[in-house]
Amino acid sequence: MNTPNMLTDEIVFKNAYNELYNKLLRFVVGYISDLDEAKNIVQDCFTKLWENRDKVMRDTNMTGWLFTVAKNECLSYISHRQIESKYELSIFQRELNANYDALSKLEFEKLNLFDIESIIRETLERLPKRCRQVFELSRDKNRRNRDIAIECNISVKAVEAHITKALSALRAALREYI
Repeated sequence: MNTPNMLTDEIVFKNAYNELYNKLLRFVVGYISDLDEAKNIVQDCFTKLWENRDKVMRDTNMTGWLFTVAKNECLSYISHRQIESKYELSIFQRELNANYDALSKLEFEKLNLFDIESIIRETLERLPKRCRQVFELSRDKNRRNRDIAIECNISVKAVEAHITKALSALRAALREYI
């Protein structure tokens, strides 16, 4: 049952949503280039408005309050992405270093490409199905860890663990060649 205040709050909220949603979305998209993530942030802003309606709708400049919440949500998102990027860069850097070390030690006179291809194929076939799938998405299809995690319905950490496991198996199998 709606009380008079609740009904008034709903009307004020709906009006604010209709009037400000697109403005907030344009503001957020200006800083967050991912449209889906920007929509989530704007939705979070309106959720917070509803949760704080008693204070905001009566005592505060609602537009200013919503844009301040949007700004803070964007800052939080960007900060989180910066941390993720540093971590992803760290993993990428370790992979580059490992590839550089392996390549610098490679001696072609000892190399039999057919043997190496065979060893790689056999090693990948011996990996657990999920591990092989993640590794192939990463290396053969050049997919980002985050995209692989979404596709496989696992965490980014699990993706990283599968890739590390596959690389370790390959290094062990190819140790006499690298």
